Amino acid sequence: MQRGDEENPIQSCFLFDCLYKNKYVCHFVTKKGFTSYILGSMYESYLSVKPGPTQVDNPPKANAGFDLVVQPGEKVKLSGHNSKDDHKIKDFKWEMLTDFPSAVLEKTTFPDELLVSDLTPGKYKFKLTVTDSSDQTDSTILTVLVLTPEESEHHCKAPKKIGPCRGSFPRWHFNAASQKCENFLFGGCRENLNNYLTEKECNTTCSILGSTRLILPTKPVSITEKCGNPCSSDQFTCANDCCLEKGYDCDGIPQCADGSDEKNCDKWGRSFENLINIPIEEKKARCTDVVDTGDCLESQTKWYYDPSKLDCFRFNYGGCGGNDNKFDSQDACKKICEGITVKDVVIRPGMFEKSTAESNLGTIIAVCLGVLIVVMLFVLGYCCWKYRNNSKKSGSVQAKSWNDNENHVYRDDPSKPV
Repeated sequence: MQRGDEENPIQSCFLFDCLYKNKYVCHFVTKKGFTSYILGSMYESYLSVKPGPTQVDNPPKANAGFDLVVQPGEKVKLSGHNSKDDHKIKDFKWEMLTDFPSAVLEKTTFPDELLVSDLTPGKYKFKLTVTDSSDQTDSTILTVLVLTPEESEHHCKAPKKIGPCRGSFPRWHFNAASQKCENFLFGGCRENLNNYLTEKECNTTCSILGSTRLILPTKPVSITEKCGNPCSSDQFTCANDCCLEKGYDCDGIPQCADGSDEKNCDKWGRSFENLINIPIEEKKARCTDVVDTGDCLESQTKWYYDPSKLDCFRFNYGGCGGNDNKFDSQDACKKICEGITVKDVVIRPGMFEKSTAESNLGTIIAVCLGVLIVVMLFVLGYCCWKYRNNSKKSGSVQAKSWNDNENHVYRDDPSKPV
């Protein structure tokens, strides 16, 4: 929300959908004149970090990645390697919550992975439960949508759509004519379902096993309004209360009988232009992002900035994905992120809990060692004092014993003096 003056306290307001395939993807930084809010339900579901039984050991955080969209018959590998814990995750458990008897579930050589095959059209739900070394657990749900032929038309055959906004975001779409995924620049709003962040995601959705492509008819998708039932949240509601599938409004082609799907489309462009013209300090956005090891399993040494510690720390980067808060050296990290503090972070729910936990653990260990040293010194001093006292008493007793012997005469029974 952009704050205004006393007469008009709200100059402009922008509403964001921060979920992409069931994963929270927004990143906010502070800026003078603006205030950011998040729904309590969104915070509790995707951002909150529940405190552990002690301040040292926090519960793990299960992460199964993005929801998936695939073709029938394709093998899907589910992975929980992005799950986090401040110590160690000792167990990964996958469960299929939906009833699809034909699906085959197999473990791989990696404990966090599950291979699923023989998929038929439908919506599959899988539950990942992770357990840490203290037997604390956390769970998350992953959805795998296996497309029907009709759904494949919307995901893979819909024409490329830039949209009414005039941003410039690299995306991928499946070209049904060339039978391959191609990149394009997306405007930033009112996308259709044939819109993917990566080439891999596009290929996974619109191809089948191996190098064999999903053969789709090249004629245009036939889109007509559907009337008689209430529209779902994913559909566009025409002025006559009929429904269109997601993404077919503001595409330059009237689909509603009354043409309402192509009206007022310029308002999106105007609002979006105001949004992208807000100047943002790039280093704030980069240096306040949450440390992310990425989606691959390599081990590359990188550095990230922690605004709560005002310092850079080493971490193992997986080799792909992640975010921009990664640097090749500690010096480069400090040079770019100098001066960035927690005041520049809008939402910080345990973002840096690992480094904080490690710091707290180090402090606790140092205190314990200090106490142990003091106790040892006290015991050592007490032992020395006791030894010296015993030595003095021993000398006194021996002298007295010799003097007593001179004044006593003993019988045959040595225990009784005369």
